[in-house]
Amino acid sequence: MSPRRFAVIAGAAGAATAVVLTFPLVLHLRSHVLEDGSYDVYQFLWNLWWVRESLLTLHANPFRTTYLFYPDGVPLLFHTFSFTLGVASLPLQAAFGLVAAHNLLVLAAPAATVLAVGLLAREVTGDPWAALVAGLAAALAPAAVWFLPVLYLHCSYLIALLVWAWWLLQRRQRPANVGLALGLLAALVFASQEYAVMALAILVLDTLCRLVVPRMSGLGPAWLAGTLAFWSLAGAGLAALAWIALGAPASPPAPLQMLVGSGYLAGLVTPPWLVPPARAFWAVLYLGTAPLLLAAAGLVCRFPRVRFWALATGLLALMALGPRLHVHYPLTDMHLPDAGFPFSGPPGPYALANALVPLLHFFRAPYRWIVAAEIGLAVVAALGVARLRARAASPRGRRALTAAILALVLGAGALDARGLRARLVASAVPPPYEALRSDPTPAAVLELPSGLAAGTFAAFSSLYMYYQTFHRKFLLEGTVARLPPGRQRVTERATDDLSALPYVKYVVVHRDLLATAYPPGAEQLERFAPLLDRDGELIRRAGPIEIYRLRSFRPEIVRSPEPELAHRLLAVGHAGWRARAGFFARFVLASTVFVLAAALLRRVRPPTRAAGLTLVSLALLAWLATPLVAGLMIAYSLVFFGVVERFPPGRARVAVVVALLALQVIAPIFWLPRLPGYSGSVREFVAFSTNVMLLRFWAYAYDRLRRRQPVPPRLADYGLYMFFFPAFVNGPLLSLDEFQRRRLPAYWTENANGLPRWLAEWRAFLRIALGLVLVAVAMAFVCLPGTTGYEAAASDGPGAAWGNVVRVYLCWYVGFSGWTEAAIGFGLLAGVALPENFNAPLLSYGVADFWRRWNITFGHWLRDYIYVPLGGAYPRDRRGVRRPEWRNTAAVFGFVALYHLVGGLKLLGPGYFPALSYLPWTLWAVGNTVAVLMTRGLARPARIGVLGAGVIALTVAFSCVGHATALFPPGMPLTGLWAIYRRLVPL
Repeated sequence: MSPRRFAVIAGAAGAATAVVLTFPLVLHLRSHVLEDGSYDVYQFLWNLWWVRESLLTLHANPFRTTYLFYPDGVPLLFHTFSFTLGVASLPLQAAFGLVAAHNLLVLAAPAATVLAVGLLAREVTGDPWAALVAGLAAALAPAAVWFLPVLYLHCSYLIALLVWAWWLLQRRQRPANVGLALGLLAALVFASQEYAVMALAILVLDTLCRLVVPRMSGLGPAWLAGTLAFWSLAGAGLAALAWIALGAPASPPAPLQMLVGSGYLAGLVTPPWLVPPARAFWAVLYLGTAPLLLAAAGLVCRFPRVRFWALATGLLALMALGPRLHVHYPLTDMHLPDAGFPFSGPPGPYALANALVPLLHFFRAPYRWIVAAEIGLAVVAALGVARLRARAASPRGRRALTAAILALVLGAGALDARGLRARLVASAVPPPYEALRSDPTPAAVLELPSGLAAGTFAAFSSLYMYYQTFHRKFLLEGTVARLPPGRQRVTERATDDLSALPYVKYVVVHRDLLATAYPPGAEQLERFAPLLDRDGELIRRAGPIEIYRLRSFRPEIVRSPEPELAHRLLAVGHAGWRARAGFFARFVLASTVFVLAAALLRRVRPPTRAAGLTLVSLALLAWLATPLVAGLMIAYSLVFFGVVERFPPGRARVAVVVALLALQVIAPIFWLPRLPGYSGSVREFVAFSTNVMLLRFWAYAYDRLRRRQPVPPRLADYGLYMFFFPAFVNGPLLSLDEFQRRRLPAYWTENANGLPRWLAEWRAFLRIALGLVLVAVAMAFVCLPGTTGYEAAASDGPGAAWGNVVRVYLCWYVGFSGWTEAAIGFGLLAGVALPENFNAPLLSYGVADFWRRWNITFGHWLRDYIYVPLGGAYPRDRRGVRRPEWRNTAAVFGFVALYHLVGGLKLLGPGYFPALSYLPWTLWAVGNTVAVLMTRGLARPARIGVLGAGVIALTVAFSCVGHATALFPPGMPLTGLWAIYRRLVPL
C-alpha cells in the first residue's frame, strides 16, 4: 500500500470514527458544543476567539491579555492556551464562525489521531494494516474519547507526529527531517506544554537507547549529526521559553492537587464495563481492551523494537500514577478528606522526574500521561498485529485475520468508551448580554457567582469567558491555568464598597447558578446584594439573569482595549528614520575613531595591524553595545573559530556549527534583552550588527567546511574580518577570502586601486561626504511621513498611494546607499577596499536585473551560499533527476523575507511584533520570485527606446510596490495594505 493511499484510508477511517463518537454534533456545528460538565469547552472557545481577536483585530501580543483579571491582566504563554490550534482555526472562524470552527477542530481530532498514530506505527512495523489498527485503537481509547471536548487535551496526535518525525529523521538522515521534527515540536509546545513534555520524554528515552543499547533496544545507532542538531536547537528554544517564564513567574498548583489528580494501578488494566470505577471519570485510565490483547501478542513476537516500545509504554503508564503509587484510588471521590491525602504508596517515577524537572510542578494532573502511554501501547499492539499477519498461511487468511482484528478494535473500543461521551448543549449566549454588547464604552464586568460548581472542578469563569466573546467587555477574573502571584479571584476579594472598583460598569447575577455554587460563591453574592441596591441600577432582567449598572463607574480611568503595541509601532514608524539618524551619527563617530587608529597603525606589519584594528573594533563595540555584550560577542567568535578549525571533520561539526548559527538568531531575541543596559540604541545596534554577523559567520563556516578556502586563517585575520568596523553594522558583505584579497598591504605607502595615494585618500573622503549628504537627505526630506504616509495611502486617492510607495522606496535606496558610501570610504581609509553595493538600480531593465544592481554584495552572498548550494539554475536531486528551478529562486527570496523578519524581532522583541506581520514579507517574496523568473531572459538593448523605457518604468514601479509591501508598518491593520493596492490600481 502506497503512503498516499494509506493516508487516505486512515483519514477516512478517522473521519468516520469522529462522526460516530460525536454524533449528532455534525448536524449542529454552529449551534451546539460538546460539554463534559467541566465548562472547559467554554474556556477553549474563548482561547480560539482571543487568538483571532489579538492577531487580526487588536494586532496585539496574543500571549498576554487585559481582558481577564482587569486591570492587571495575565500572561497566557504557559496557560492551557492551545495557540497552535487557535492559529489553525483562523480560516475556519472567518468562514464559519467561532462555534463551528471549534467543532470542526473537535471532529478533526480523531481523524488526525488515526493518521498520526498510523504513520508512527507504519514507520515502526512497515505494515500499513497493522498501523491502521494502531491508529483506530488510539482514537478509541477511553482518554481520547473523554478529552474530545477539550482542545488542549485532544491534540495528542501531535505527540505521535513528533515521534514519527523523529524516527523518520533517524532513518532518512536528512537535514529536512530535522526541520520537520523541530517544527512539530514548536507546534506541540504552543498547543499543549504537558504533551510536549511527554513527547520529549519519549525522545529522550529513544536517544538514550540508540546511544547506549542500540542493538538490545532494536532501534539501531543514532544519526549523531541530526540528533545533535535537533537537541541543540530544541534545547536553545526551550531555554528561551524558560527564560521568558522566569520573567513572568506563575504559581504552581498545590502539591495535594497533584496527588488528587494521580491515577492508580488497577485502573490501567481493569475494564470499566466489567468493574465500574468509584467515579466514572477514572475510566479514562483504562488502556483499552483491544490494545491490551493485541499488545500481548506483540510482547511475545520476535520484533526487537518491541522492547523499546514496551519499556516506553510501561514508564509512561507509571508516570500517570503520579508521585505515589497506589493499587486502588485512595479517595472515594476527587476531594480531600479533613485529614488530607493519604501518603501510603511508595514513590514512583513521577516523584523522581518531579525532582529533576521543575517544570512538572506546574502540571496538576499526572493521570494525563495515560495519553502518551496509549500511543505507545498502540504501537506495541501494531507490532503484535504485524506478527500475526506475517504468520498467516495465505493471503485470504491474512485478510480474514485483519478484518477480525479491526472488528475487535471497533467493538471493544465502543465498549470501553461507553458512558464517556460528552453531552451536546446549546451554545447560544443569553439575550440579556445584548445590553452589554450595544454599549460602546470600554468597561469591566463583574459576573456572579464566582468560584467552582459544587462537586466538580467546573469554574463559572469559563462560562463567563465565552460570554465575553459576545459582549467584548473586560472581566475581573477568568479561568487561567497558571496565575502569576498577586492575582486574586473574585471570591478571594473582600469588597465592601463598589467605588473601590471604579472600572466596573456592570454586574451580572446568575441566579440559576447559585444552586450549584460552592458556599463561598453563594456567600459572596449575599455580601454584594446590599451594595448593588445602594450603588447599582437594575437595567435588565430575563429569567434568572439580572444586569446592574453601577453609579460608581468612572469611564475616564478605563484603558481602551486598543493595543499598546499598535500605538508603539505607529510611533516607531513615524519617528524611525530620525532615530536611525542618531544611529548613523554614532556609526560615523565610531568609524572616525577607527580610521584614526588605523592611521596610527599604518607603519606596522600586517599581522600586528590586523590584531590592533580588531582590538579597536572590539573597544568600539564595548562603547556602543556595553562591555558585557561585546564580551559575549568575543567569546562567541572564539568558540565558533575553534569549532570550525579544531573540531574533527564530520557531521557532528556541521551540527554544532548550525546550532551556533541558530544562537545568533535566538539570543538577541530572547536572551540578550534580559541583560542590564540592553535597551534603546544598544538594542538597535545589536539587532543590525548580529543580522550581518550571521551572514558573515555563515559564509566563513561554509567556505572552510566545503574547502573553498583550503588555507586556515590566522586568528588575527579572522578577528579583523569578523569585526572590521566600517562593514560590521550594515555591510557591505564579503567572504573571508575576498576580504583578504581586498586588504591593501602597502596602505598609504603605495597606490590603492591603481590610483595615486592622494587621489585615493580624497576619493575616500568624498565618498564619506556623499554618504553623509545622502543620509541627511533621506532623513530630512524623503522619510519624514513614516506611517502617516501609509495611512494617507490607504484612505486617499491613487496619487497619495503612489506617492507613498515611491517615497518608501527612495527612503531606503537613498538612506541605504548613503550608509554604504560612508562605509566604503571609511574602509578605504582603514586599508580595505570594500566592494560596491549599488549600481544604479533605478535603471534596472527587469526585476532580475534589479537584483543584480540592488544590495549587490547581499545578492552575491545569496547566490554563493543559498542558490548555488541548492543547485543553481539547473538543480538536480541525489539521483540526478532535474528539479524545477523556481524552487531555488523561491528559497532565496523566502530566506530574505525570514532574514528581515528576524531582524524585526531582534529590534522590537517577540512581545511587540504582531504574529501576522510576516504576511507582507510573504507577499514580497512570492511576487519577486515570480517576477525574477519572468524577466530572467530579458536582455538589455544597446539603445533604450520607448519600449525599453517602459520596461524600466515598470521595473521601478514594481520595486516601489514591493518595498512598500515588505515595509508595511506592523502596527497597522492588514486591511490597510489591501486598501493601498486598490488605490494603486483603481478600477
